[in-house]
Amino acid sequence: MTKLLAAVNLPQVGEIKVIDPDPENDDTRDGGLFTIQLNSRDYTLKAADHQEALEWVDVLKKLKRSSSEQGEGGSDTYEKSTSGPPTAEVE
Repeated sequence: MTKLLAAVNLPQVGEIKVIDPDPENDDTRDGGLFTIQLNSRDYTLKAADHQEALEWVDVLKKLKRSSSEQGEGGSDTYEKSTSGPPTAEVE
């Protein structure tokens, strides 16, 4: 059983963006970084590589747009197409 450590309500999230790789920065050399803004804080997350970080940001932005549209009477496309919310493994 996977334990849920935290959850983020995407409509409450501000900017979601990829941090461009910096060859001199150890943090971005071995993986891709991206940030999620929540309230007045930026949370930095690390993907396996820069391409995966780009994919995470793309999907999160699409889910955020979808959840905003649902709040305004939009369709429930996400819930119909999957069995539940996306999850990520944390080691």
